[in-house]
Amino acid sequence: MEIKVTVLPAKHWYSFAKFRTEEEFTMLGITVPRGYVFDGATVSRWLTIFGLIVILSSFYFNNIYGITTGCFINIIPVIFPKISTYFAATLVHDFLIKEERGTRRNADKIFRRCLVKLNVKPWRYNSMYLAVRIFGVLKDGIKFW
Repeated sequence: MEIKVTVLPAKHWYSFAKFRTEEEFTMLGITVPRGYVFDGATVSRWLTIFGLIVILSSFYFNNIYGITTGCFINIIPVIFPKISTYFAATLVHDFLIKEERGTRRNADKIFRRCLVKLNVKPWRYNSMYLAVRIFGVLKDGIKFW
């Protein structure tokens, strides 16, 4: 599923680029208007940064204490494939949350349905669904189930 977007550069060195849709996009009956700005897959990027911190700290701990912690980073690319695989799902999810179209729980369930439609493997879409649920709980303080 192809989405035409313009990449908007990050405003600060510590922030991420955003994307703006160049045409209307519809998936699972949800229409995102042209010109909508969204940030893509925030969770996986933050996990990647966390993983990089783990790798860097593993050098320290490995050299000082003989402890190897860098193996955690190997999990991240497995759970989160290349963003092109699930970019459309992140667009719909961001749109539903930011435009307050229903509850976050419902937006997360639709995110999972989008991943299924995009032929993401079941173990992977369930992992990604769990990640957005956990992120929602931590960010918004909502009930998990």
